[in-house]
Amino acid sequence: MPTQIIRPDGTNAQSGMNPASNIHGKLNDNDDNTFAFQNNTSAIYKLALADTSGLGSATIEKFVLSFRGAQDRRPGATVVAVLIDAAGQVYSDITFGGSGFTGTTTTYDSSDITTQQDGSTALDASYLDGLNVNITPSADGHKVMDVFVTITYSEGYGNKVIDVRNTNIGQVIGISTANISKVIGV
Repeated sequence: MPTQIIRPDGTNAQSGMNPASNIHGKLNDNDDNTFAFQNNTSAIYKLALADTSGLGSATIEKFVLSFRGAQDRRPGATVVAVLIDAAGQVYSDITFGGSGFTGTTTTYDSSDITTQQDGSTALDASYLDGLNVNITPSADGHKVMDVFVTITYSEGYGNKVIDVRNTNIGQVIGISTANISKVIGV
């Protein structure tokens, strides 16, 4: 299935990190040579994630929050990430780092998130627009290279049209499948 990655495009607040402002600029370039590091035992950074692009009415199967980081000062550092939807509804805490970051830069992934925060409503692109993530590190110090969300979605129109399987429908009269919501009332 195809995926789309969204990265931070804004910093809502931060403290205890270097750079001292606009941390998202270090975390949204998919480059391990640019990073932010914790410079205080008490730190937090709150990031706004970019909106989806071109998914329209595509069927969103799941998304995964990823954190790419390493220890900075001492072994044992972890971070707690909290996803917040556009309505301010909070998902459960996600701890990255396991038993602690090591000196090796590693990507840590959340489990699959398959519903909206309420636990039952299906995901859609408009819901994913406006996601935020708040990250609170332990006092041990860490480096963060990247924070991103990978969205997995279905290709193909979601309904069968005149006995053609939905996965075989790429477009209808020039309209991409992600933007088709109905075909003549079907």
